[in-house]
Amino acid sequence: MATRAYFMINVAKDRVGSDGQVDVVKELEAIPGIKSAEPVFGVYDLLVVVEAPVSEVTHSVNKIMEKNWVRRLHILRAEPLEREGKKGGLLLGEALRAQRGKSL
Repeated sequence: MATRAYFMINVAKDRVGSDGQVDVVKELEAIPGIKSAEPVFGVYDLLVVVEAPVSEVTHSVNKIMEKNWVRRLHILRAEPLEREGKKGGLLLGEALRAQRGKSL
């Protein structure tokens, strides 16, 4: 089942150049499944939208977490893009914990 997930990312600004936001956004948009990465103001620096099957969303999150400039990633919401009745797979948070063996 396809999933749309929204993430907030806090960027370690000491690990990106003076125009780092542009480079960071381009790096994120190169990851499969990421539909958009937009700079925002506040505690977090980026809003990221991923659309993919849950297993691929998990893969995308792992790719994001590998970046040395990611200080923190917060899951805002995950929702199914198509309904398949009442039965469903793992929730996104459960899938991430199962794959990584720990909480994000």
